[in-house]
Amino acid sequence: MGKPASSAGRLPPRMGATVMLSHLQAATLSFLLAVSAHAAVSFVDPAGADENPGTEDRLWKNIQRGADAAKPGDRVVVRKGTYVERVQFNVSGKPDLPIIFEAGGEVIVKGPASLQHWEAIFDIHKKSYLVIKAFRVQDSNWFGIGIHNSQHILVQNCATVNTQASGIYARNSEQIVIEGNDVTMACLYEGDKGGAQECISIASVKGFRVVGNKVHDTTGKKNGGEGIDAKESAQDGVIESNTVWNLPRLGIYVDSWNGLAKGLVVRRNMVHDCSCGIAVSSEDGGTVEDVTIANNLVYNNRALGIVISAWEKNGPKRNITIVNNTVVGNGNRQGNWGSGIVIEKTGATGVVIRNNICSRNVENQILDESGHSPTIDHNLLEGGRKGANDTKGEAAVQGDPLFENAAQGDFHLLPNSPAINAGAEKLAPADDFDGFPRPYGPAFDIGAYAAHPEGAKPEAAKRKVSTPAEFR
Repeated sequence: MGKPASSAGRLPPRMGATVMLSHLQAATLSFLLAVSAHAAVSFVDPAGADENPGTEDRLWKNIQRGADAAKPGDRVVVRKGTYVERVQFNVSGKPDLPIIFEAGGEVIVKGPASLQHWEAIFDIHKKSYLVIKAFRVQDSNWFGIGIHNSQHILVQNCATVNTQASGIYARNSEQIVIEGNDVTMACLYEGDKGGAQECISIASVKGFRVVGNKVHDTTGKKNGGEGIDAKESAQDGVIESNTVWNLPRLGIYVDSWNGLAKGLVVRRNMVHDCSCGIAVSSEDGGTVEDVTIANNLVYNNRALGIVISAWEKNGPKRNITIVNNTVVGNGNRQGNWGSGIVIEKTGATGVVIRNNICSRNVENQILDESGHSPTIDHNLLEGGRKGANDTKGEAAVQGDPLFENAAQGDFHLLPNSPAINAGAEKLAPADDFDGFPRPYGPAFDIGAYAAHPEGAKPEAAKRKVSTPAEFR
């Protein structure tokens, strides 16, 4: 849980995120290769009956019936309608024969009143090779979708709404992909039994991707409610291309708590209108190491843009790279405080802050309070409170970054921006927020976007994040 409002080694230069992702893809690539070779297709419909065989003309009534009966390679299609049930998945697929549960139309699954704390509407315990696709899961007394002690699970294109705890929660699992989901009105519980977790919680999961999700608009704020949290001993994972906005707590969180969080990449995310944008922490004394934060757009958050925190027990943090982010307009203007990129009094070591645009944040653009001489260079700084003690570092560029239209959230660079060709190559990501390669021009640009000719199409943008025949 986050503070209230207020791989085994260092990733190689320009390749860390790509190398980590390729390992995760290689480990899970075969999962959906046999999707088209199902053993059977079964059907569920509100007008069906569970004593039926589940065929297209004699359908089952409840999703649970399919979750009890499906075999490896099967596909269970749930037809349009509203279902009120807790679904406990009692089946597993195999590496080349996953079981797919898919909504065939607008399917709403509501939690029953009997659902207890730590239970989920879709509950997966000790299972493997399952796909959950395109359901709307809502009105849960705790989790929307829960994954525990499981492997090779894909949750794709679902929506969770009005959950007392996390919309999607995964714990003590391996090779988990959370992709293309919409999570809203999560973490609403504020009772006396503790926190309400985070909108998407990844707790002690090894090998994961949280990609292309929308996380937004919730009111929970007592002991939970952060957007996406890779926590405890979360390892070897990627948080990528998510949009997080309008939360009372921070947007994306890496918190080792009392475990070992390592080998994590946070890239190409857009985070705005939260308390803080992106935070790295160790609240209960654990260790967090080998974290890369790259190509993110972090703007209009109420306190800090990106922070390596000293919250709570302030455990060790090392080898954290913050590179090529665009961090704009963060802070509390009424209170005249809040900054762009901050290293608090953490004792963090091996920190690199490079090629970032920090513009018009209320107080400091970059502030180092660590006392451990981080590497800070080639950043563009503009604005801030008069008299604020910015940590400029080496080869800083000062001045207006000249965005296309910052007021409308368009932080692409104009052709005469001083950020163009002013960055450093070392540790720069291989491409930018849009997928254009770096360097696109003669040298490396500062910020999340690389300058490019109008109308150019990035090669990476043509690649789909995943396909139905591929579990990444």
